[in-house]
Amino acid sequence: MGFVTGLLLLIAGGVIGFFVARYWFTQRQNNNTDKNVENTIKEILAQQTSTHLRESRQLIDSIEKQCSALKTQFDHFEMNVADAQQENSTNKLTYFGDQANAYLRHNSSRSKPESASSDYQPLDYAGGNSGLLSGTKKAQKEVSE
Repeated sequence: MGFVTGLLLLIAGGVIGFFVARYWFTQRQNNNTDKNVENTIKEILAQQTSTHLRESRQLIDSIEKQCSALKTQFDHFEMNVADAQQENSTNKLTYFGDQANAYLRHNSSRSKPESASSDYQPLDYAGGNSGLLSGTKKAQKEVSE
């Protein structure tokens, strides 16, 4: 009987050991899987971060180029405005005065365009008024009767 009890205890210990070993093995696999997933996520985030930094650097460079171009255009415009103001201040001396300049400007003879008429009319135009739009009342009375 001692032999059977020992054998049963050995079998029970083997079954319990099997299940304990299986539990520990799945725990280790889960831990390894979690570590692998975590490492994969870290790698993906590192790649995305490097891509984001590279694109941000390119955007900053393009903005700097645009700002420098805008600054040169602004400086050029400022020089043009300063030159125009300087020319206006030197040309302000008038010979006749402000009232005389206004009078001369309004009374100056302006060339009026001359109306040119040709000696002949094209063939598709009638010589005088004709048709419905001739404007004569006599023609309108005849048409209405």
